[in-house]
Amino acid sequence: MVVVQRVIVSRSDEEFAAEKVQPAIDSTPLYREMISIISQGTGSWKFQETYDKENFVKIGKQMREFQKLYTLWKSTEENIYDYIDQSDQKVSPDEVVEFQRYLNAYENMLFFWLHPTYNSIEQLRSTYSHERGIVTSIGNGQFYLGYSLLKTLRDTGCTLPMEVFYLGSDDLSSENRQKLESLTNVTTRNLKLPVSDGIAGWAGKPFAVLTSRFKEVIFLDSDIIFFQEPELLFDSNLYKETGALFYLDRTLFSPGKKTLDWIKELSPNRFPEKANKNGLLQKKTGHQQESGVLVIDKDQHFLSLLATCQLNLDKTREITYNRVHGDKETFWLGWTMMENDSYNWNAYRPGVLGTFNEEGSLCSSKLFHVDENKKPLFLNGGIVDNKFVKDEDREFLKASHWTIEPGNWQLLEANRACLKKESDKGKKLSSQMQNYLMISAKNYAEVNVGMKQAFENYQKDNQKKKK
Repeated sequence: MVVVQRVIVSRSDEEFAAEKVQPAIDSTPLYREMISIISQGTGSWKFQETYDKENFVKIGKQMREFQKLYTLWKSTEENIYDYIDQSDQKVSPDEVVEFQRYLNAYENMLFFWLHPTYNSIEQLRSTYSHERGIVTSIGNGQFYLGYSLLKTLRDTGCTLPMEVFYLGSDDLSSENRQKLESLTNVTTRNLKLPVSDGIAGWAGKPFAVLTSRFKEVIFLDSDIIFFQEPELLFDSNLYKETGALFYLDRTLFSPGKKTLDWIKELSPNRFPEKANKNGLLQKKTGHQQESGVLVIDKDQHFLSLLATCQLNLDKTREITYNRVHGDKETFWLGWTMMENDSYNWNAYRPGVLGTFNEEGSLCSSKLFHVDENKKPLFLNGGIVDNKFVKDEDREFLKASHWTIEPGNWQLLEANRACLKKESDKGKKLSSQMQNYLMISAKNYAEVNVGMKQAFENYQKDNQKKKK
């Protein structure tokens, strides 16, 4: 909610001339545009007061209109009255106040789900008290993997503060919260408190990023394992260039017509050039983004992140998740809705980290990524070979090599996939990579006593390989 108070103090003409803040010359067009909009009056400002959760053309239009007015107002509000006093455009202070009321009503209509915790999006932004940090979502079902993620990051030198979001006390027990907060500089937060919408599962990701206290966020799924320090992502040229770094998914399947038509609805008049060039819209793959890792500067992309949240609301995701697979495509789609091209994809499509089958394909249930220098960066899927079976049936990941696309994918049961390469047979895991996996397994077994014997076997197998 934007509030401006004009304080009038009696001063001499000389004092007024000396102290008055003059708008910068290069910002004058912004003031002119703002005054012009205000002078048109309430009749021209009318927005459709209903929020239709099934009409994505309308949602996109409303979000872009709000973005225009909000951005223009934030760029001019400090000196708007000074400019009015100089301008030949006749606008009264009462008309400015009326515009503020309109903008506040527009904001409340779009972002109702932030109430009552936040009175306005500006109040939310004021809570970004820390520069950089790691954010993740962990429930009881992901606790072992999540604990292993955070403990392994600490054990391998990561010093960034961490926030863990969960969806109510039924989602993450008090005992598990205490174990997570026993780790250095880890805070747990109930996402149900700041967001008054029926968020669940995957949908919580963008809301966790939005409401975290960090201005710059590295979001991690609970089953990520890094092979480098995650802080380095903030130093990536791909991130520094745009303030947003997203990761590509496997080249699999083809998008359906309903999906493509729905995506076009989000920004029908000006589809951003970068979005138009991606593999999904070119019908080369049905999967463009995987959201296991996200790097976002919220100061730079606050409104685009709000748009992503809109796509994951309780009602809107009934359609969104019927068009794309869960939350993962909604990040670049939120940017697209706001006609924002300022994001980068990582340099290479993903691959696999695992073992060879009889046909010479490299197979695993893990998605594997490299950085822009083709150095191993992270895997998505966790340290257990199959996280969907019971504890007593779980084994730790067996992996000897890694490789990335291009190649031909073959999908198997239990979320496993094989990547067949014509020539490159993959690279052996380095001792450093093996060490990261061992630390991750150790930390997993530390909180899951049912896996202690499996960890001892894992250690023995790796010692044999070294001999």
